[in-house]
Amino acid sequence: MTSDDTTGPGDDDNVAGHERGATGDPVRDFLLGVATQIDQLAAVFGGTGQRGAANGFSVDTAALGDLSGEITTLITEIGDLLARLIAALIAVLEAMAGVLRSGPATAPDGTPHYQPISVRIDVTDPSSATRRRQPEGEN
Repeated sequence: MTSDDTTGPGDDDNVAGHERGATGDPVRDFLLGVATQIDQLAAVFGGTGQRGAANGFSVDTAALGDLSGEITTLITEIGDLLARLIAALIAVLEAMAGVLRSGPATAPDGTPHYQPISVRIDVTDPSSATRRRQPEGEN
């Protein structure tokens, strides 16, 4: 699997080689779990077991043998592409986890900060307030 996958027997609190600690980080645990599942899926599609099974397949006709070789090559290329896509997805998930873990640049002091907003109020005379604008199309 990955170089991070160092879980062993008795490591109930260990996710992909990283201990949660007292506080725990649910985002990290979730992302590591997703990465592990994606890695296992990639191993299913692009693993060596599939290539060995394809090599053990024998056919009597040369055309079917060529087709089998092309299918094996196609599956291998799809596995490589899937592995690259998964690596990119893992990088994005790790970046998201880093952003979620990082705190604000300055510690909040607990008091709300308000900004003044300038509002201009136009005063109209009462006679124009009773006259309403007619919707378009109604004349």
